[in-house]
Amino acid sequence: MVSLLNANWLSAYNELTSICKENNIELILCTIPNVPERNHNFKNAIIRSSGYRYADVSKAVGSEVTTSWYDGLLSSDKVHPNGIKGATVIMSEIFSAVPEIG
Repeated sequence: MVSLLNANWLSAYNELTSICKENNIELILCTIPNVPERNHNFKNAIIRSSGYRYADVSKAVGSEVTTSWYDGLLSSDKVHPNGIKGATVIMSEIFSAVPEIG
């Protein structure tokens, strides 16, 4: 599941979880939406199975399996959310998953 290409991400994730445990910090994660040139399914599988709370941003924008987002949510750069519409969907998912920040 984890490739050498993503070893740095996994190392940073493991370091982050250790720091949070050592300092009694509640870690809240979020999935990473797939985009046409990058598939984050393996990272999202780790996040979803981690046991930590998380906002499922990938699912909210429609890219939990494919690299396509719901119509009108992905900007023309094919990486970032498209303005207010995309940001609102992401914000709504985060507020739903972590209501105490809203």
